[in-house]
Amino acid sequence: LFWWGEKQQAAFDQLNIVLTSPPVLRIADPDRPYEVITDASVIAIGAVLLQDFGEGLQPVAYESRKLHGAEKKYTVHGKEMLAIVHAFKTWRCYLTGADVTVRTDHKSLQYLRAQPNLNPQQIRWLDFLQSNVHYTITYKRGANDIADALTRPTAHTAAILRPWQHVTMDYVTGLPARPSGNDAILVIVDQLTKMAHFIACQQKITAEQTAQLFITNLEEAGTPTPDIEDFPPQMKVLVDEFKEVFGSIPDGLPPDRAVGHTIPVEPGKLPPFRPLYRLSPAEYEEAKQRIEEYLKKGWIEPSASLHGAPILFVNKKGGGLRMCVDYRALNKITIKNRYHLPRIEDLFDRLHGAQWFSALDLAQGYHQLRITEEDVPKTALRSPFGHFQWRVLSFGLTNAPASFQRAMNDVFREAIGHFVLVYLDNILVYSKTENEHTQHLKWVLGKLREHKFYARLWKCHFYKHELEYLGHLVGNNGLKVDPKNVVAVQNWPVPQDVCQIRSFLGLANYFRRFLENYSTVVAPLTALTRKGSAWEWTRQCQEAFDKVKTKLTNGPVLVLPDPSKPYEVVTDASTVGIGAVLLQEGRPVAFESRKVSPAEQRYTTSKQELLAVVHALRTWRCYLEGVEFVVTTDHCPNTYFSTQATLTRRQARWAELLSGFTFDIRYRAGSTNMADPLSRQPIGAATGLDETEDKAVVAACFDVSAEDTAKLFVAHVFRLHGLPRVLVSDRDPRFTSRFWHEVTRTLRTKLKMSSAFHPQTDGQTERTNHTLEQMLRSFIGPTQDDWDDLLHVVEFAENNSVHEGTHEKPFILNCGRHPTTPTTHGICGLRVPAAKDFVGKQLEALKSAHRWLQLSQQRQKSYADMKRREVSFEVGDKVLLSTKNIRLKIPGAKKSFPQWIGPFEMIQRVGVVAYKLKLPETLQIHNVFHVSLLNK
Repeated sequence: LFWWGEKQQAAFDQLNIVLTSPPVLRIADPDRPYEVITDASVIAIGAVLLQDFGEGLQPVAYESRKLHGAEKKYTVHGKEMLAIVHAFKTWRCYLTGADVTVRTDHKSLQYLRAQPNLNPQQIRWLDFLQSNVHYTITYKRGANDIADALTRPTAHTAAILRPWQHVTMDYVTGLPARPSGNDAILVIVDQLTKMAHFIACQQKITAEQTAQLFITNLEEAGTPTPDIEDFPPQMKVLVDEFKEVFGSIPDGLPPDRAVGHTIPVEPGKLPPFRPLYRLSPAEYEEAKQRIEEYLKKGWIEPSASLHGAPILFVNKKGGGLRMCVDYRALNKITIKNRYHLPRIEDLFDRLHGAQWFSALDLAQGYHQLRITEEDVPKTALRSPFGHFQWRVLSFGLTNAPASFQRAMNDVFREAIGHFVLVYLDNILVYSKTENEHTQHLKWVLGKLREHKFYARLWKCHFYKHELEYLGHLVGNNGLKVDPKNVVAVQNWPVPQDVCQIRSFLGLANYFRRFLENYSTVVAPLTALTRKGSAWEWTRQCQEAFDKVKTKLTNGPVLVLPDPSKPYEVVTDASTVGIGAVLLQEGRPVAFESRKVSPAEQRYTTSKQELLAVVHALRTWRCYLEGVEFVVTTDHCPNTYFSTQATLTRRQARWAELLSGFTFDIRYRAGSTNMADPLSRQPIGAATGLDETEDKAVVAACFDVSAEDTAKLFVAHVFRLHGLPRVLVSDRDPRFTSRFWHEVTRTLRTKLKMSSAFHPQTDGQTERTNHTLEQMLRSFIGPTQDDWDDLLHVVEFAENNSVHEGTHEKPFILNCGRHPTTPTTHGICGLRVPAAKDFVGKQLEALKSAHRWLQLSQQRQKSYADMKRREVSFEVGDKVLLSTKNIRLKIPGAKKSFPQWIGPFEMIQRVGVVAYKLKLPETLQIHNVFHVSLLNK
């Protein structure tokens, strides 16, 4: 709706005044300091850039913008900080590398760097400010009249800052002396471009000598020259023999190779053309140097192409800037080249038995490959100095990695996998002996010389027993995570939202090959990434987060697989995840794990353990197919899987897959199983209840099997009370297992199961479980990891309380007497303070338990009576079945599903309150239901 009111007219009049009498903007002087004044309101943010030209502060530029919906909800602190960040982003071309004073009327911002409780967004803002600008924030009391004029027009003027105006320098000492006598490093860094010089020198260098080094190295940096004296003697001979390979790349185009880079585009697409980006002074100077250099070398040429992509810059790994071109628009319409890069895991598998390693790095590798003549105009770039097009391969083109990898594979094809690995411009030479390594290096360097490829000597490493390659440390002892790459994970702050946890898991996943039971460890974190799950950072999440960091820091050394040695696969499973370890001679080759799906969580123990075996063999098929190996499991029944007479359809499919491997399954107890997935700490409590005496028995337990349950039963029930005649339980897989049925049959104990979806059948134990949880919740500490230490207190309190059904304490019914407690003796005669404190805590716990029991018992009967109804059925009746516990395989939203389905015929009465129904085969559920789930 268009509405022109008084406010709109006033704004229109004010804008007219501003536009007809704008201030005079001064041209920025890069030699003078800058001052930025910012302000924020409920509708917009504004800033003004000023410099002092001897007549007081004069405006250089104004900037303002409206706040969008989400930003309007920011706190005042957040809005004022946003104004600073926006100003620095807008005037990056002026402020990068300069000394800046920021004035704000929000006092707390002057302590921004010291504030501990910034939200994730403000942390990102602070990182941006600290990485781009040298600034000081000061407080200016009262209204900020200059920056408050949020309607002033934005103006920009050109500025050029000069590098090497702000320089830092320091010494690195304490180094071992070299043959040349050098035992220290002089470090000189330009604060603007971050370019660094490292000068080897003697620690006792004089001030005059330091000045001479400083002046010498402030000249424009060229290619670093390595000290040939630091190379092994045998390498000095090779460097001299193949000096052409390690020399500078000659001017002119590279040779016309069999492989050239092509840029096929989708038919009918218009040539993409994008505007220029503004450049900082450092980027402007770097662009000028690179354009002049590339023109001189003949790598680019002036262009009249209809294409045009702007240039941009990224930071180099070793410092400095790399000029790139924003080819996103061209890449979008380019037909993708499907030539694949090698899998990094496959490359490392080739290194078994190697003792000597050398790594070569090509100099400006992409620029050593030509672009086909017909595709040269498509690479046109736009710069402040004109329109140019590439004659050689450029960074940023979508198919560049595929073209370069293909060229490298063609050069080294006959040696790849034997003693050479190639990943783009990273070449690794590996050998078993030193003499063999020398011959291999000669062959590789000869190929580079033959095809006129050039390497950077200062980035090459020769005759090493261990070196860094593709983010890993490879050596004669095996494969390790490079500590430099783990730093990012170790320093990762606690995630605050789903996006941050996904970023962390994405980085950690890269190293999962080194982490035992990785999926089980990160299960609490991955649960937060599910669609629709609420964000709640619990103690389990923090423990998982810390455990990943610890495991990466202390990660094992993986041995490189040797096909001549036998493999062993150790597997294990739990209700959380499945895990496996691939071993050779008892040392790990790789770890593998994953979470189990909700459906897999309902598998029996045997199926889950077999699933772990199947997953491991699928994952490591490249190692295990065609060789004999051993599978070790802590689940004994799986050792007889190959001789089972009857299999389910799923097991039959698994058996077909496993038949393609040659292996033996062996049993190993869980406590000695290397793949046992973090199950050696209490994860639950088993509860039992005597029906007559109402005496509860609770026991802390691990992720137990049916056999372990039987052992707990013997230790906690049979040992104290003898064998029961009747045992009622729910339908836990451990109680429905064939083992448990056979045990109870042998002991002549009648086993009764609760009916499907009706826990009230075993209501006595279920009620005790609920009370147990309530009591533990009152006692456990903040970390919730001491509950198993409190079980004995809770059990005693439960059994020493009068129960509503018997009007007596279970302890009296069981033992025939009242127990002696601290309340009957009192606390007296204790001379040791620690003992008195311990007894006092026990007494307080018992009193609290009694109070909770009384409250819970009073509610039990009233809750149950509210839901009961008198209903009776006869065999042959047609009844409806409640769908609240049934997953219906029909389309549509669950809320629109019918509440009842049927009718179904009643074929048998089971006990007093349960009935068996005749169900169709499509409903694959247990057919005995409690009367509360039926209706006429």
